Amino acid sequence: EVTAYYKPLPKPKQKKFATGSYRREVRLNGPGVTATGKSVCIGHAAADPRIFPFGSVLEVPGHGWVVVEDTGGRIKGKRLDVFVGVGDVGLEKATDWGKRTLYVRVLRLGKKTA
Repeated sequence: EVTAYYKPLPKPKQKKFATGSYRREVRLNGPGVTATGKSVCIGHAAADPRIFPFGSVLEVPGHGWVVVEDTGGRIKGKRLDVFVGVGDVGLEKATDWGKRTLYVRVLRLGKKTA
């Protein structure tokens, strides 16, 4: 299962929120910094590190290559969450993406940490 997430911006920089408020969007999508300490950007994805360790490079049909740099509270098992943008444009892309069942190609598996 592949979903999409984005980085919300506070009003007035962002006009619309899927959950109704900036704070709830941050709770859902995260603060914009990955679990590896990097700022989120296109090409990043969140995954369960037991399945796809940090640094794994994956090819996602309809999206392209991503590097696993993040995790998430709801990202368990064979689920991947790809980062698609910032603000209203990011929200629109995430909404358009929705939830998809796809075969993801592993280009390089990251190193598992103890």
